[in-house]
Amino acid sequence: MEKERWKKEDQFYYLTMKISGQKIFWGTYWKIYRSLAAVRPYKKTVDRGINLLEVKDGGRYLDLACGPGITSRKLKDAGRNLSVLGIDSSKSGLAIARADNPDIHFAVADFNMPLPIKSRSMDGVFANNAFYLVKDPVTTLGRIRDILRPGGMFVMSTPKEGARPFAIVREHLKGSRGIFEPFRVFAMFLAFLPFQIALKGSAGGAANFWSQEKWEAVLEDARLKGIEFEVVAAEPSYADQNTTFALRRT
Repeated sequence: MEKERWKKEDQFYYLTMKISGQKIFWGTYWKIYRSLAAVRPYKKTVDRGINLLEVKDGGRYLDLACGPGITSRKLKDAGRNLSVLGIDSSKSGLAIARADNPDIHFAVADFNMPLPIKSRSMDGVFANNAFYLVKDPVTTLGRIRDILRPGGMFVMSTPKEGARPFAIVREHLKGSRGIFEPFRVFAMFLAFLPFQIALKGSAGGAANFWSQEKWEAVLEDARLKGIEFEVVAAEPSYADQNTTFALRRT
């Protein structure tokens, strides 16, 4: 009995530490991410993704795994009278998003679970640097297709297989201006790299850093299961370390 009690206490302690670790991880990550999103090459990648969404005035859009709401803000400003919803499982990220964007609605939701959104209610879904954390891509693609209106767009940019962070550093440095800007960018990435490593392990969950061909195979698997999208674009992005897909709901 005593051993069983110790076992339960150890399990509780492990779970408590894991949850605390997750909160520290994401709370710190969002602060670094906000610096990353202010640098020009990253903004260029986001702008291209939003352009591929074919945003329509008055439309309804979802920012999937919105984090601190930086992409949600850019999406909201991409047209007139847009309704934008940002969802994320990180409460710390959403706290920043709500504080910075009072005119955008944010909600706690996990994209590995059924989405709390009505069928055929969205004109577009945007997932920037997030879809590699999806545990079952085909199932999630099915849920995204379900909430899209016919002809609606799903755009995702996701790290490719063998992505090299220092290639991204070089791209950021090429776009930097001012004497101190290169030092700021490099310092930012020195802080950011450990989080990229951690995301490949248990701290971030699944890590599908896949080639374009692997993602195309996933899309084919989805099609065979009745989850059909037209591939509008599949192109390298973010210093050729990401692949951006634009998929139209058929």
